[in-house]
Amino acid sequence: MQKPLLFQAIAFITMASFLALPQAHLNAKTARKSAVKASYKQGAAPTAASLVADMNASVIFIVKNSRDINQRSKQARPFWTALQTITEGIGGMEAGIEAKNADMVRGLEITGRGITQLSATWGMIRGAHPKSSVGRGVIALASSYEMFQNYFGPAAARVKKRGKLTKNEITLVNTCDAQLNRMLPTLERVANKARPNSYQQRMIIDLLNLLEELIEIDGNSVRGYAKYMYQWNRIQNAFHAYTDIVQTCYPEYYETWSLLDTDIQEMSTVFEEETSTYYESWDYTTVSIESYDDYYEETAITETVTEEEETQYEETIESYEEEEATEEFEEEVEEFEEEIEIEEDEEDSLFEEVEDSYDDDDGDGISDEEDLDDDNDGTADEEDTDDDGDGYSDEEDADTEEEEVEEMEEEDDDDGIAEEYEEEYEESGGDEEEEEE
Repeated sequence: MQKPLLFQAIAFITMASFLALPQAHLNAKTARKSAVKASYKQGAAPTAASLVADMNASVIFIVKNSRDINQRSKQARPFWTALQTITEGIGGMEAGIEAKNADMVRGLEITGRGITQLSATWGMIRGAHPKSSVGRGVIALASSYEMFQNYFGPAAARVKKRGKLTKNEITLVNTCDAQLNRMLPTLERVANKARPNSYQQRMIIDLLNLLEELIEIDGNSVRGYAKYMYQWNRIQNAFHAYTDIVQTCYPEYYETWSLLDTDIQEMSTVFEEETSTYYESWDYTTVSIESYDDYYEETAITETVTEEEETQYEETIESYEEEEATEEFEEEVEEFEEEIEIEEDEEDSLFEEVEDSYDDDDGDGISDEEDLDDDNDGTADEEDTDDDGDGYSDEEDADTEEEEVEEMEEEDDDDGIAEEYEEEYEESGGDEEEEEE
């Protein structure tokens, strides 16, 4: 593998392009911690089909609460096109699950791209919509998607399949490393043109941090390969999402950014054929997830969506016309153009900030500590008996201090493989078995 060269190249881009930024931020490792409040709400054990249904309900909730996000707004164009992409992806997943074919894998990939774009765009425009509950819908949508990835996604399926890495799989990882080495000089050129202290620069930094995470993964074992494949998917989702945002909102910068277009398209095809083979001997459609912790607290908003609303708001998404979104709305323009603060120890990418807003129950960008209306329901927290709007009273929601501390200290592997699957793999002799062979 060509990782040493890749390390040097990323380090060079970091130094050459962002000398004005604190070096500690650029070299920071992403060791994210879970800050989820664990209340263990009970519900039916999630399945592949139910998770997709929850994703769809979250999309409907988002559209329902997007009344003030004008469909004619140019800056909101990536927001609305992302919802269309997600709807397309969910449709593919539903069809693939029913037919038990590769449509599910392709639908999952499309859905992931859409969620990344939706989350990033909302992270940029939410300041112009302070009373919106869209963030709560994004959090719920991301929760369902990530649980699906962890239990039924390609990385999880590869670990469940076990067996020694094939020659083709080893070749795929080497192909990825070689491609990244080829594209890094172009990424450097794009980085040099980013406006300092802007979302342009933030997106480049996100991509470099995601690449650093990929470099740290040794793809020479089954688990390593699966994690590599999952991280590769995250990177290509970010590239696609950020490209759409840049093209729409920063056309002058896109003239340089577009140099990456060919590389981005190549990234999307590397694992495409291989992943569908991981499901050939695994009927994941019959699997129920028994360990789902606080899933139903995070996605409680899905219960508020009616069948009538589902039909109504699906039509809203379908009727959106991208070419008609040409108007400039001052508040949204200001959000895109304002100078932003680059945090030294930023752990989340732009698209993850909303998804991981565990100290921001409504995802509006204001921490619960400072927010006087945590769920944006119009009732001040001091009078509200359900601060996070999950349908459970605060008294029922409350964790003990010990539980909250324990959850805060738990590591989130964020590798696309359910912990149970990794434990099964270890118990089976996994990597040791491979080394013996």
